[in-house]
Amino acid sequence: MEDSKNKKVGKTILDQDKEKVYKRGRKSQTEYSEIFFSSPNLMAICSLDQGRFINVNSTFLFCTGHYREEVVGFTPVELELIDKPTFTTIVWETKRQKRLLGFEFKFQAKSGEIRNGMLSTQIIDLGGERCVLAVVNDITEQKKAEEALRSSEERYRAIVEDQAELVCRFLPDGTLSFANEAFCRYFGKTRQQVLGSSITDFISNQEIEPFCNRLVSESQTQPVVAFDHQMMTEDGAARWQHWTNRAIINDEGILAEYQAVGRDVTERKRMEEQLRYMSIHDALTGLYNRAYFEEAMERLQVENGLIGLVVCDVDGLKLVNDTLGHHTGDQLLIAAAQVIKECFRHNDVVTRIGGDEFVILLPNTNRTIIENVSDRIQEAAARFNSQNPEFPLSLSVGYAIGNTASTPPWELFKKADNNMYREKLRRSHTSRSTIIQALMNVLARRKIIFYQQTKHLQDLVSRMAVFLGLSDYTQTNLHLLAEFRNIGMVGIAKDIVSKKEPLTPEEQAELRRHCEIGHRIVLSSPELVSIADLILKHHEWWNGQGYPLGLQGDEIPLECRILAIARAYQQWHAAVPQKARTHQEAVHQLRLGAGIQFDPILVKKFIQIIESNPNLRARFY
Repeated sequence: MEDSKNKKVGKTILDQDKEKVYKRGRKSQTEYSEIFFSSPNLMAICSLDQGRFINVNSTFLFCTGHYREEVVGFTPVELELIDKPTFTTIVWETKRQKRLLGFEFKFQAKSGEIRNGMLSTQIIDLGGERCVLAVVNDITEQKKAEEALRSSEERYRAIVEDQAELVCRFLPDGTLSFANEAFCRYFGKTRQQVLGSSITDFISNQEIEPFCNRLVSESQTQPVVAFDHQMMTEDGAARWQHWTNRAIINDEGILAEYQAVGRDVTERKRMEEQLRYMSIHDALTGLYNRAYFEEAMERLQVENGLIGLVVCDVDGLKLVNDTLGHHTGDQLLIAAAQVIKECFRHNDVVTRIGGDEFVILLPNTNRTIIENVSDRIQEAAARFNSQNPEFPLSLSVGYAIGNTASTPPWELFKKADNNMYREKLRRSHTSRSTIIQALMNVLARRKIIFYQQTKHLQDLVSRMAVFLGLSDYTQTNLHLLAEFRNIGMVGIAKDIVSKKEPLTPEEQAELRRHCEIGHRIVLSSPELVSIADLILKHHEWWNGQGYPLGLQGDEIPLECRILAIARAYQQWHAAVPQKARTHQEAVHQLRLGAGIQFDPILVKKFIQIIESNPNLRARFY
């Protein structure tokens, strides 16, 4: 008979708002993949060192005519997509600037067709490896449109009117002299409203000056300029376009007008911004990630000034993951991130660089601020724990301060990290005890354990130990086993523990995991490690039909055999009013179980003790 029926286990340790933050963190990883594979642009991820393809989307395969297995593992040069000088230029500029925008180039499809592309690259962190995300707009049709603009006016007008791209011409002062139907339709105006107006009427205010500067840069030697900018639609919405402007120079060498071909790239910009955000932020907590932290540390290498570094580590995260599950562990990390972030200034850089480790960079700080930071974080954690008593948040903190002119930033980080680990070692005993006690409090609040029942069970096993003449060490272990035997129940789902109907085979298997979970929990505590093996084996049966190991007879530790008898008697007689039996009925059940569930010799001795000590037959209802 399971001792945990009709008892409740809670599912979460944090409030519903934090649950939403957790879900958004997880959702962002799925969105990243969806953006990549559903993009209408050619997208590829390449290794930074050699430029070999790691992954490409379906648009890439469709436009190039290659199969995925022909692409992955090869460089663009090996596939004859581009020539080596172009490839070298792309790699060099990407590494130099960490990104590349608006690079126009030609590439060759598998069929031999030459197409035009506009390339943007971004260095990202992918599973700890620095990679390059490449996004290519196929502008072949746009280039054809530009070439068509060089033909006669009549032919030009006939062609551009059929183009999906936005096509316009304007004078050096910005007055629009031509706009195709796509341009007018896009901006929600008639041709009469467009012609004679200024091109700047369609550009957002912050983009006007950069736009004019680009026009000035066009000349006979460099007549074409390509760029992205924001323009305003009729309803006031700001949308991004990619434009290719060409300066038309007459025979006298004088600028006559500009002709421009554009297309809406708002969705591409949104994707690029989201990908950029994801590349430098931790998906779970929303803080800056390790890649951003390393970039910030590199920037500090060339800056002089007083900086502080704070390293925080979440105590007991592995224990939480092993017992309550990674879902609860993730929620604890989200809580830690929020607690830590609220302790710092808006210009301080708060990052999560590892599983349970957070690092904060404090530029232009002073010794007073940095020396008080540990107390500030511990006070914030205490406030959180007072509002969320279900499970405590414990943080170990270390810090260092120095001038980058004399101390390299990575040396400061090493010093702060060492200080944190010294603090963690100093606090380890207290933090582990706090976590164990918190788990027991959770079980009490969920009515998995009751003080009076535990005390009565301890009395039963203690009296048995004395009667058998067992050592003080064994008696102490029995006392602890009676108290902590069900600590693993914190890791079992609430709906299983509280289910009133018979459990399914799968649910029974899940419930029985509490022995293994409890075993892992007490192994983390030096004070309880002596009963870890007993907690693992306290549901074994004398005939080998118990769990989790199927031990039988004397293979089962003596303490577990004693507890099994005392616990069964208490359940049958003293603890469950709906199913309570008389003392005689409970004794009768023990005799029936002798040699099956219980050690037959110990059953006789236990009955002898309980018969001669009526005060041990207490009930709790």
